[in-house]
Amino acid sequence: MATTILIPVVLALMLLPLLGAAADTDSLYKALKEHGLPVGLIPNSVKNYVLSENGKFKVELEEACYAQIEEPVCYTSFLFADLA
Repeated sequence: MATTILIPVVLALMLLPLLGAAADTDSLYKALKEHGLPVGLIPNSVKNYVLSENGKFKVELEEACYAQIEEPVCYTSFLFADLA
């Protein structure tokens, strides 16, 4: 019985570092380029993101921030967009 409980716990502990790893933003920035958008549109403080096959994405930033594109822009800690 104890072995049955330990297996899921051990697996969860093994996967924990992967869940806490910094976001690999290469595919997010690649998607922006493919749609003719500047890479600088998304701040470089990306903590996590989800990019679905239909072009919708959600980006979580480390914190809210300001950026200067053509005009000053205020980003909340979550961004939602549709590239389709």
